[in-house]
Parts: sequence; C-alpha cells; structure tokens
Amino acid sequence: MTMSQPECVNSIAGQRGLPQWAWARLLSFFCVALLGVFCLTPALAGSFDLVLLIDESGSMMTTDPHGARKDAAELFLRLCNAKHRVEIAGFATDVRLLTNLQPMGPGATRDAALKEAKQILSSGQRTDIEKALRSARDVLMRSSSPDTTKVVLLMTDGEVDLKEKSDPQKKGLEEKSIEAIRGPLLSKYLQDNIKLYTIAFSPESDFNLLSSIANATGGMCARGDKEDELQKLFLRLFEEIEKPQTAPIKDGAVLIDGSVHEATFLIAHTPQETSRVSVTPPDGTAVNRAAAERMKNYSWFSSPSFDLVTVTDPKGGKWKIEPHGKDADSRVMLITDMTLELEDFAATSRGDEQTSLLAALKSKGTTVDAPEILGVLTMEATLTARTRTVIPLIDDGKHNDGPANNGLFGGAYRTPSAEGTYDLEIIARTPTLERRIVRSVRVSQPWFRFQLEREAIAPGEELPLKATVDREKITAGLMPEFIASVRQPDGQLSEIPLAQALDNLYSASFDSTKTSGAYRATITGSVKLADGKVLRDTIGPLEFMVRAAVGPVAVPVVTPPPTPAPTPVPAVTPAPAHHETPEPTPTPEVVKVVEKVGTPMWVWISILVACLTIIGLLVYLVTHRSGSARVAAPSMEALRERASQIRQEDYDTTEALPAA
Repeated sequence: MTMSQPECVNSIAGQRGLPQWAWARLLSFFCVALLGVFCLTPALAGSFDLVLLIDESGSMMTTDPHGARKDAAELFLRLCNAKHRVEIAGFATDVRLLTNLQPMGPGATRDAALKEAKQILSSGQRTDIEKALRSARDVLMRSSSPDTTKVVLLMTDGEVDLKEKSDPQKKGLEEKSIEAIRGPLLSKYLQDNIKLYTIAFSPESDFNLLSSIANATGGMCARGDKEDELQKLFLRLFEEIEKPQTAPIKDGAVLIDGSVHEATFLIAHTPQETSRVSVTPPDGTAVNRAAAERMKNYSWFSSPSFDLVTVTDPKGGKWKIEPHGKDADSRVMLITDMTLELEDFAATSRGDEQTSLLAALKSKGTTVDAPEILGVLTMEATLTARTRTVIPLIDDGKHNDGPANNGLFGGAYRTPSAEGTYDLEIIARTPTLERRIVRSVRVSQPWFRFQLEREAIAPGEELPLKATVDREKITAGLMPEFIASVRQPDGQLSEIPLAQALDNLYSASFDSTKTSGAYRATITGSVKLADGKVLRDTIGPLEFMVRAAVGPVAVPVVTPPPTPAPTPVPAVTPAPAHHETPEPTPTPEVVKVVEKVGTPMWVWISILVACLTIIGLLVYLVTHRSGSARVAAPSMEALRERASQIRQEDYDTTEALPAA
C-alpha cells in the first residue's frame, strides 16, 4: 500500500532531523549556558590544598594537657569548605597519617576528619620537624595540581629533638637537621611554591627557626603559650591563608548587604555563656540553636568556646550577635560579590620605611567608581604594632591613588623598625555596606640580598647571580658561603656555588640556559659567627626567562625579602570637610547602583556571544524543519479522493477473499 503525503512528510522529517525532544534539550542547554554567563563571577572564596601537621611529642602533655589543639584543629576544619582540601597528620619521631588529602566541605568526609582529629596523641618520644616537613611536601607534590595554592601548617611546642640528651651524636644530628631545613628543604618549598605557616606553642619552641622558614616562603608564624590562645592562633592563620571577606563587628552589631550570598558568624564566648548564643536578623527575631534546627538556611555548630552559625541568603540590614563581650575574637565571614581588595600590596618590607597603600571596593572583580557610591564611601587602615596607627585612605588624586574619584583609595604608613609580623586591618564603609580585611606586614632585615642582573636572556647566554652581604650585620672577616639552586623548565635542578668578588659581593654565572622557558632561582647563605653559631637562610625564588628574542636593555630585578623601598609618598592630608546641604539626598544602596553601572565588559561580550549562538541555533532549527516539509501540502479535494481510493481498495480486497 502506498504512503500518503502527510505520512511521507512526517517520515522524512524524522529521518533528516532530530526528534523534537532532542531539540528541546539542546535549546534548554543553551538557555542554561546563557544564564550561567549572566551569573559568572570571579571566585568568591579561595581554594587550597593544605597539610596540617600537629605535634604529638610527649611534651604536649604539659603544654596542652586538655587537648586544646584538637578543638583548634576542629575550628580550622569547620571554617573550610569544599574548595579546601586538607590532610591531617601527627608527628613526633615519625609522621602518623590521620586523614588523606580531601575536600573539607560539610558532609560525611569532614565528619570523619573531625573524628580523626580527636585522635591526636601526646605520647611521642622525639620531635622530627624535618621529617614532618618533607612528608608534607611529598603529599602536596604528589597530589596537588601545579596551579593549586599549596600550604603546610605546622604546630609544635618544641624544637628539633632527635636523640636522648646523653647521646653524643645528639648535637651534631640536630644541627645537621636544622641546616637541612633552612637550606635544601626550604629551597624546595620556595621552588615548589609551597607556603609554610607555623605555630610556636611554648617558650621552649624554636621561634627563630619557625618564624624564619615561614616568612621566607611568604607564610607566617603565630606565637602563644596558653591553651585558650590556640583557637585564636588557628583562626588568625586561617584568615591569613584564606583571606576571607568579613564584616566589622561593633557592640555585637554587624551590617549585611544585599550582595552577600552566605554569612558565617563565628561567635566567641565563655563556657558559661553557651546557652545565651544567638543571632538576630534585621526583623528583630532572635534565633538560637534550637530555632535554627527548624530553619533550612541555618547551619549551627556549638563548642564550649565558640559557636559557628552559617546563614545562606541572609536578609540585608543590621544583624546582632549575643554574647558580644568578645567582639575582637568573633568574626563574620562573607561570600559576596562586593569585595574589598588591596592593590600591589607588599607583604614584606624593610623596617622604618615609608610604604604606600592602595585599596578599592570591587563588584565581581571590577573597581566601583560610580559617583553615587564614592560620595558616601570611606576607608581607613589600622596598623597594630606597639601602638595602633590609623591610616586614612583617600580617593582625591593626592595620595598615590592615581586620578581623583577613580575608585582607588590611597594612603601611606611607616613600617615598624623592629623585625616581626604585624596586622594591618582595612575597613570600607558606606551607610548600607561594610567590609573588613586583615593582612600581615612582615618587617625583615636579612643579612644578605639576592639579585639577578637581567629578567630575560637568550638561549645559551650566561646569567650572573649575585649575593650582597650586609656588613652591618655580618662584620668583615666573617666568610659567608652561598649556593644558588636553579630549577630549569624541565624540572632539573642545578646547584651553583658563589665565589667572593668583593668584600661584600659574591657571584657566579649560570650557563645551563639552552632550553627556552621560565627558570626559578633560590640562594642559601650560611656563615659561622664569632660565638660559633651558624647563621643559615634561604631566600627567593627569583624568576627569569630564556627566550629567543630579548630586548637590548638589561633590567635589574630584586625581589623580596626584603621588598625594595617604594617611592616616598607625600604626607597624608586630611580629607576635605563635608559641608551639609539644606536638603541631603537619600543615600544610594551600593548594590543597586553597582548593578546599573558596574557590569564588566567581558560579561557583555560573553552575553553577546551566547545570544548570537542561540539565534543561530533557532535559525538553523527553523530552516531545517521548513526544508524537511517542502513537499507540497495536499489540498482537501486530494485528501477526499485518496480516502475514496482507500475505501475502494478495502472493498476489492474483501470481495477477493474466499468464503469461510
């Protein structure tokens, strides 16, 4: 039997094109992709791979008798999210793995890690810091991708301890281990871009060693000797590693704006105040732990010294926390599109030098410069050393901030003269939005400096490596030794000793430059002092390129520590006085103004590309389906004639059948 024209049309369409459900799914995919373009933002929280090393030596029975480091480790893990991979290990004579490197977002994996963290011991015989650091590096190099931030956090109450005091080999072995930590091992940390953070938890800990190796990698050393300080130390290091956006707290009140997707309230309290802990949103209804358990957007964890309350999509307005007697120890961490950022911040500098500071409020990575916002936006920084120094930040074109009213707020401060690590707090405020960030300022006075003469050379060309000794620290007559380590693009490591060229200058030439690419160099210096002690430090890395086409001008490069002194900044002048007008205009809401003027160009380009893609798909779909149906549609007369033919064919078939 022949096929009718409508059947033929449907059949051809089915053979030549996709079914309707497939087209619907494909179109849905592109619509979702377009929606994703609208929602694209830079990463709102950092990601890292971290190995947490906890001292399990027997001395911890005395310095931490109640296991406060277990609670501190728990706080650290609970502050982490799915972007943070953490491994926990205890160390003493050997390294004892407690958990593998795995994401620490809420769920069964983190719950298991928290359980294992409670199994930290205090029964080890020795303290092998070198072995612990080597083990942590091996984990990160084996398990982390090259572009992942790699971190080691080591907490100890002691110093390198490898043998019994009566063992004649004790002194020699421990000195050799310390030299290895300060030299080859630290050089590997620098070459591999691993940041080291340390906690020296007792007066007996080797603070000199722990702080010098942490600072050399761009990390930080925190110091304390009381159990109730441990959680504060871990919290401060988490802030330094993660660099979260926070909101300032004053008298228990905190301002949350409409750009905040998630707020985590860390409420510090005494054990007696646990039952009083609550958060109060702008509507005035206090929420305690019992009430939060019935609310989908609340997550609550309690401990004797802190509560951790996470609220998704929090309402904009003034929130309050109770109790608020420990505002300095409490935090409100935010996941938000509106961030406070520092520009070209030098974390390491020499002492007693003028340093510029530049900050900006950004929306999805773009500096906010809308006049409506700049008119009500204020910023200031506070440097805490022996005294607190307040640094006004002003956007007027007179404070190293570029043109006036460009959204960059500048100021200057003088670094402390004493070596050490100091906290720098920056706060931005408008009537509807507040942000706070904390950064560390490291003051370093190294006894030598490492220098490359050029930042780029041609293949096969030699590159001079130079170390300059500070003779105010290392007097004439003392003979330092320097060894440079250079990692080539293929991963091969070359070691080059430097020879004395002048009284305070040591140099060598690196000639293994046949392969084009990026090279990284570190240098280890050691000198035996008059009292017999050996001073050993490693600094770097400095990076240089080997490429075929190199400009004729040599560019000197010196990288910290320490940072070269910046151009002197004029003294900070006070901001112009604000004169009230008879009829003040309403304060603009930052988020709404930014939504109108702050969309980056790359977002618009992405939207345009997505729209063109969808339009092209629809055009193709229409032309394809219309092409499939180009067979002329039958008229009503033709359909009636065909129906009559079918009835006649059926009648003829019936007549031809034999009788039953």
